[in-house]
Amino acid sequence: MEAGYKKAKSTPGYSHLLENTKVIGTWDDHDYGLNDAGKEFAGKITDQKLLLDFLDEPQDSPRRKQDGVYASYIIAQ
Repeated sequence: MEAGYKKAKSTPGYSHLLENTKVIGTWDDHDYGLNDAGKEFAGKITDQKLLLDFLDEPQDSPRRKQDGVYASYIIAQ
């Protein structure tokens, strides 16, 4: 999973997206291991950290202190 994130982050299209958009990201059950994997998936803590590192989530973010990567945002236009 870490290699996939590194590859995605080095893709010119993703770099361009980051220059123009705030990426907040989330995941689905298959994104942190196995399709339809649930809370019993042993690697989910590690995979959560990898995703939040990929998203450049601050180290003091509440998303790093909870089970899962959910969050809510208010985006003003």
